[in-house]
Amino acid sequence: MDTTRKSLSNHHSQTGLAKPAKPKSKTPVSSHPALDRILQLQQTIGNRAVNHLLQRQAGTIQPKKTNESIIQRYEIQDCDLDQNWEPTGKSVKEAHERALEMMSNANTMCANPYDASVIRAAQRYFKLDLPPVTEDQIKYWDQITAAISTIQPPDSELIYECESEQTWTEGLCAEGVNASALGNIHLCPQFFSAHPDVNERAMLMIHEWSHIWGKGVNRYGEVYCSEEEFGSLVTDDLVIMPDAYAHFIAELYMGEVPRCIGE
Repeated sequence: MDTTRKSLSNHHSQTGLAKPAKPKSKTPVSSHPALDRILQLQQTIGNRAVNHLLQRQAGTIQPKKTNESIIQRYEIQDCDLDQNWEPTGKSVKEAHERALEMMSNANTMCANPYDASVIRAAQRYFKLDLPPVTEDQIKYWDQITAAISTIQPPDSELIYECESEQTWTEGLCAEGVNASALGNIHLCPQFFSAHPDVNERAMLMIHEWSHIWGKGVNRYGEVYCSEEEFGSLVTDDLVIMPDAYAHFIAELYMGEVPRCIGE
């Protein structure tokens, strides 16, 4: 999921007070597209997401290099809260590592479109017959394998945040939502309480990774496997759906059909 968060205070330039004088020409902030984008983000999704964006603005806006702004490894924030669902940093790390294992396995197995397990999973989640023979089959399979090869996130750009309440104002954790990709990846209380199994948590992470890094995968807008409409989607729709990739990748790793875990 991907939308706006709560508003913060407006970001204004500092002009100070001065006696009346001839007006000076002003350069509006909007004349600088990168600054304009950052101001808009700061007003809508908060400083933490803006700081994350600044770290990625190489060549456009160079942030001051401090220990805080240079991330060498993926970060886990606010994940040691004393709640019934125990969102510990350790459990997030375990799911992250399992997701990496799933991605590695998928990349290896997809190199062989004659593999019976790959054939079954491709038909189940993408309605695609393998091995690819026709022009369309080859096109779709190339699209799927290209997406899978890019879903793994770079550690330097990945931050997990555990949210303490299942509410829209906390990382878009509305009722029924497991996680969201809003600047960082927000893990909702339901991520832990409804999915104690590490494979399911890994699937949810892969779903969010797909949104952000998957080549050709929808960044905004999707249909979940739990929705009736999902079953009527055709190949052209499925190859851009994060849920299709998450379940396809999980089945290849688990060797069985995973349960649909929704949004």
